[in-house]
Amino acid sequence: MKTETNNCLENVSNNKKDQLKLRDFNDLKKEEVIETIQRVVAEKNVSNLEVFSYANAEVEQLHYTLSKDEAEKIQSKYKDKDSPEYDSITDELESKLRDAAENNIDISADCDCDFEVETEIEEISIDQLVRRKYLFLSNRDLADQLIDHSEVDEDRKDKVLSDLELDEDKHVVELVLKDNVKTFVIVKKNVLSEVKDTRQL
Repeated sequence: MKTETNNCLENVSNNKKDQLKLRDFNDLKKEEVIETIQRVVAEKNVSNLEVFSYANAEVEQLHYTLSKDEAEKIQSKYKDKDSPEYDSITDELESKLRDAAENNIDISADCDCDFEVETEIEEISIDQLVRRKYLFLSNRDLADQLIDHSEVDEDRKDKVLSDLELDEDKHVVELVLKDNVKTFVIVKKNVLSEVKDTRQL
């Protein structure tokens, strides 16, 4: 019993030490930190479409951007039926419908339908983006499951910066303490060397 108690206390102590090593979010200037981003979700689906056989398909495409204006621009591209974005999600849907119907029909020829692309813009945190369980998966229900902060590696951080088209020489994904809770944010590299880490002091 005593050994278990000691191990428990040691784990708590180690966790506190790890937290003390982290930069305090309040030490950072708000304009130098990115906490949240905009995500554009585009969906197109068909259910119970009877063309020789029943075919069901759903596709979803995700886009990440730093501003609401840029998110709205992406959203508008899905409303334009001549845009590459509209073609892309339409082609993907038709491909999945063909697979569902075992390739025995030509969807574009047999389906005289006009399906709209549904889009929405939502705000998500950098922490949520970095910790997605299935990093490369589009399906939100699965992808938005979160892994532990300790499981996040450099490849994940690089992927986030790449998706947001941020220069890796100028930005870094940093684990900080905000109100004593661990959270990932994006920080400009030049400020990291300037900020005093009061917790370490």
